[in-house]
Amino acid sequence: MSRWIVSALFACLIGVQPADAGLHLGMKLACKRYGDAWGAGDRTGLQAAVTEDFAAVWERIPESMFAKLPKSDSTGSSVLSSQKSPTGATVSVQTQDGVIVFHLEGTGFQWRVADLEVSNLHGEAVSLKQSLEASLTSRDFLIGLADPAGRSWNGCLSRSMQHAINSLSPEEWRHIQAYLPKLSEPAMAKKPMVRFFDRLAVLNVTMPGGDSSVQVTLVNEGAWKVDDLELSGRALRIPSFRKGMPAMAAVAKLGRFMKDPKSLDPSSFVGDQKLREEFTFLRSGKVDAGGLGSQKMEHLRITQDVHVYVKYPNRWILVTTTPIGGRAMVSNLQLHEGGAWRNAADLLALQRKVKTSPLADWLGGISMIDRSR
Repeated sequence: MSRWIVSALFACLIGVQPADAGLHLGMKLACKRYGDAWGAGDRTGLQAAVTEDFAAVWERIPESMFAKLPKSDSTGSSVLSSQKSPTGATVSVQTQDGVIVFHLEGTGFQWRVADLEVSNLHGEAVSLKQSLEASLTSRDFLIGLADPAGRSWNGCLSRSMQHAINSLSPEEWRHIQAYLPKLSEPAMAKKPMVRFFDRLAVLNVTMPGGDSSVQVTLVNEGAWKVDDLELSGRALRIPSFRKGMPAMAAVAKLGRFMKDPKSLDPSSFVGDQKLREEFTFLRSGKVDAGGLGSQKMEHLRITQDVHVYVKYPNRWILVTTTPIGGRAMVSNLQLHEGGAWRNAADLLALQRKVKTSPLADWLGGISMIDRSR
């Protein structure tokens, strides 16, 4: 993510040659101070060359990231045009990587860089300051998700996202985090990856290894805040993380119950009466889960925010959830086996009844348990 911050944006500023006779010396010096500080890797000088709010954005960049930002050759850059008002100015500079527009604030010889207009990966003109803010907020949230006990990313969230997470118990949130792929520092790009749509911004990030990607949607609530995530990969497909979290929490409880039926009361996550009764029998220890037992999950997919498909080595299950009392509860559980979907409550009831009938030994040969494992 970090390389685009600079490689095509600032490198050509050192030694900029003015082609416009109307370029005020103070404006030129402001651009030069910025370029000189950048070329020298002088963070203090860079922040001194910009306005206070732009300096605050640069201050957010971790020192380790700032030190790795690449520097480029400034050869061949030249000023195309400049415009000045009593308190603001713009300077357009032609570089090897395209045109950069400096936005300056000040008067006389006291000019500072307030922003730069650059091209993103889609060829759209975007604000560097806004791109940095959106990208750093996204980074802070994605990196913060890797800490199960941490909430350092709370300040990164929109009001809607904050409400969605706060509605979960700490235990539910830990289970949801366990479903997520390992998120780490995104790969670097040469230009900004952010696209802006009025008060919305979208950032697509491919995770290291290329097996998964995350689309971050941000909303401007005075500052850019993470409003939602779309996760896609070999093991996961979640169109809306914010809207899908309640269903994921219910599925996490289901998974915990199937691993250890005595660990959880079915009434805490099952809304369907028949399924809840069968789970209560499982919890009593008088019957077992058979083919519904715990296995290693291979893929999870959410559709319409309430339907969760989970793939295991030998079968799929489909969990449908319904909001009850402010929480998502399992309202239907189906098992896909033998080319057809089967109601899990019916299967569990049949299995329970068979075990108490004279035909139990004979029917045991068609148990759902895969005996090849």
